[in-house]
Amino acid sequence: MSVGTKLLQAAAGNAGGDPTYVDDVFSCFLYEGTGGSYGVNTSIVHGIQTGIRLGDSGVGTSTKFAHNTDFLSRSSDLTGNADGKTFTFSCWVFLTPKIDDNQRTLYATDSSDNGILIAIQSNNTLSMEAWNGGVRTLQLSTTTVLPTNAFTNILVSLDFANSSNRYIYFNDEAATVTYNTYNNANVEFTRSTHYIGIWGNGSTRGLHNDNLAHLYLDYTYRDLSTESNRRIFIDANGGSTAASTLAALNPIMYIPMTTAYAVGKNAGTGGDFTSNGSPTIVENGTEYVSGNGRGGLVWTKNRTNTNDHNLVDSVRGLTNSPYIRSNSNTSQGTDGNGIQTFNNNGHTVGRTAGWNESGGDLVSWTFAKQEKFFDIVTYTGNGSAGHAVSHNLGSVPGMILIKNLSAGEHWVVYHRGIGNTKSLTLSTTAAEDTSIAYWNNTDPTSTHFTLGTVGSGGINNESGRSYVAYLFAHDAQDFGTDSDEAIIKCDSYTGTGSAGNSINLGFEPQWLMIKQSSGANDWYMYDTMRGIVADGNDAVGLKANSEDVEGSSNHLSVTATGFELEGTGGGYNGSGQTYVYMAIRRPNKPASEFAATDLFMQDNDTTTTSPKYDSGFPVDFALQNTVDETGYTQFSSRLTGKQMYTSVTDAEEGSPEYDYSTGFKDGGGSTNADDYAWMWRRAPGFVDVVAYAGNNTLGRTVAHNLGVTPELMIVKLRNSAKDWYVYSSSQGAGKRLTLNDNSAASNTGAFNDTAPTAASFTVGDGSESNGSGYNYIAYLFATADGISKVGTYTGTGSDLNVDCGFSAGARFVLIKRSDSTGDWYLYDSSRGIVAGDDPYLLLNSTAAQVTNTDYIDPLSSGFTVTSSAPAGLNASSGTYLFYAIA
Repeated sequence: MSVGTKLLQAAAGNAGGDPTYVDDVFSCFLYEGTGGSYGVNTSIVHGIQTGIRLGDSGVGTSTKFAHNTDFLSRSSDLTGNADGKTFTFSCWVFLTPKIDDNQRTLYATDSSDNGILIAIQSNNTLSMEAWNGGVRTLQLSTTTVLPTNAFTNILVSLDFANSSNRYIYFNDEAATVTYNTYNNANVEFTRSTHYIGIWGNGSTRGLHNDNLAHLYLDYTYRDLSTESNRRIFIDANGGSTAASTLAALNPIMYIPMTTAYAVGKNAGTGGDFTSNGSPTIVENGTEYVSGNGRGGLVWTKNRTNTNDHNLVDSVRGLTNSPYIRSNSNTSQGTDGNGIQTFNNNGHTVGRTAGWNESGGDLVSWTFAKQEKFFDIVTYTGNGSAGHAVSHNLGSVPGMILIKNLSAGEHWVVYHRGIGNTKSLTLSTTAAEDTSIAYWNNTDPTSTHFTLGTVGSGGINNESGRSYVAYLFAHDAQDFGTDSDEAIIKCDSYTGTGSAGNSINLGFEPQWLMIKQSSGANDWYMYDTMRGIVADGNDAVGLKANSEDVEGSSNHLSVTATGFELEGTGGGYNGSGQTYVYMAIRRPNKPASEFAATDLFMQDNDTTTTSPKYDSGFPVDFALQNTVDETGYTQFSSRLTGKQMYTSVTDAEEGSPEYDYSTGFKDGGGSTNADDYAWMWRRAPGFVDVVAYAGNNTLGRTVAHNLGVTPELMIVKLRNSAKDWYVYSSSQGAGKRLTLNDNSAASNTGAFNDTAPTAASFTVGDGSESNGSGYNYIAYLFATADGISKVGTYTGTGSDLNVDCGFSAGARFVLIKRSDSTGDWYLYDSSRGIVAGDDPYLLLNSTAAQVTNTDYIDPLSSGFTVTSSAPAGLNASSGTYLFYAIA
């Protein structure tokens, strides 16, 4: 689908266009600040990849390179190549945060002391070296630093015959450069081998999950101080120019590395490059497309320091990052080092601590403008009762936050839970106020809200004052695959002063804001990324009205249909007290909208930084094992914040550290390449996780959000010792397997002999799945076409192909014999699913991996079980359950 078509569909909303999911319009993103810590230049920009399409830049595709293993090469000289004293080089590079102290090579010839090397140093500065006959002709480095998690256009033009003719620009701005060597001599461009993404004399200077696009080289000098010469490579909006424009210049080398071209295709004259490893074209681009961005609000809080909340939005603009603060009555301020840009995949931040403190833990909540979810309005007060302010929310607002931008006044809040005769104050703890007719005693409508007169206070309608209003919808059921799901609710409840106060939303939330309206108390902010833990301490302490740092306490838990108050504090569950809340649904985009690598990832510990295991997505549950030694396989989840061990019955323990948006587990300062993690992301149609408390009721149904009927379920008692009970659709609900042993399927009442449905599963009344006073975790799995497969096969004793409907083989395979005893075999492509020996782990054992057997082989449609496999994998007429992921 073209970008233009996508934009037309987005503009049409859900009326005949693509469905809109909560994933498209809201993000809670955790990140560690860099604070400009690279190099001597402290103005480094850091990209925050929330996945929300806020702005018009960053559209299109580029090529992603894994560390040292993915690169492009050419084993002969470029056709028509020649040495010379002039050249222009340009490329677009997206740098992930560094993981080691090595260079990251952009372009190089065969070896040191010959040809040319263009690379990014470990401090994110650009370096270039060139030689002629073993004599260095060029050595330079910039003090200007390249951003991380954001694209940079690097543009270089040099003339060695004239030291006045040398320019380097980053993103259309002149870089500060130190020239250590700059000789009037030819550069030895003519070499027998050429590389992109690695240097020819070793494998330690490669890219690390970095992206490249539009790499260009010709032997023309251009005066880059002349804007028109820069416009050849970067347009006035900061986007890449058309590939056809660059190819038409007939350069010696132009490698687009975008969708329209094969990886390694040279659209210039010098000949194509060979792709090594698996450089992959991905949706992360360099183009500027007007109208692409939704616009919206980014609300940022430093979690580990007492910085203010900072709110920046697209309507007020980004020039000098105009901010307002939810915990303050101050007027709008500016900060040139706050948020820098909104783009196709989030936003970028400068060095200010409130957005990017070095080493600090920060959270950003992003609200995209979207009909029936969120809107932003600026207006000028007129001091008259009945002042109607138009909006484009497209539904009746459930909550409105208003701030005076030009004077020091507190925030005023409308919430449907208290009605149009009352208001709350976001920046204080005050109870609801009825003393002033803030809303002219008039309900808002789907097109406007109404203001009263408030005297000289100027809170929301003083004549001549400027205001911003943030409008949040309520229960508009226009989202999801069938455009019939709500993703936001604004409502109220009454506290009980007792644990177990359950609030039904009709969906599982990922973000909550709660305020006691009947008394003075804080505006509590909760989200599942920072931690809403079932039966444990939640990440609390962030309050919209306070600069306080984050703490932990047991306030609440989320359920498949809402949330439940577990604590009894007056700020959220005081007996007889009234509370208002805003709740946002957890991500509901189905598996069919993702690539398999966006839902499951395996990684080993090769970095001293955090997170230890890189997934590229929020991890909802994981397995972990140090495979080369005797030890437990850990099974943990974000919902519980605890771990258990697959080979024993023990209760949960520990803290598996899910405090990341793109990985799992804290880095330990050292590495162990034999320490592996297998990581899953919840998505309808793929996997789901449910934490629930038992009630000893036979035939009880437990709601889930898998969206399809589970084919495999793993259930474990969490707060006491008990077996891991496994349901599979092939065995039926009257039988179970046991994850912690090798036994055959046996009869059970754990699932009440009742098959699960697309909305719930059924449990018995025993302690294995529903004992009173016990807490449980259930992992649910399904077949997602082309992504995952739950199935069975019958052994033959000969080579047996298992077709999973995949196109590039299985990356993860779990197999258990069900008609007789047999272990739980775990294979994965990271350790090796190859034509030779394949390492395997046994989930029901603490033994180290076995590496010297060939029981499984690769197959493009799935996997092959070999004739040498034992009875636990391939006995003639044996029945086997498997779970595979592409």
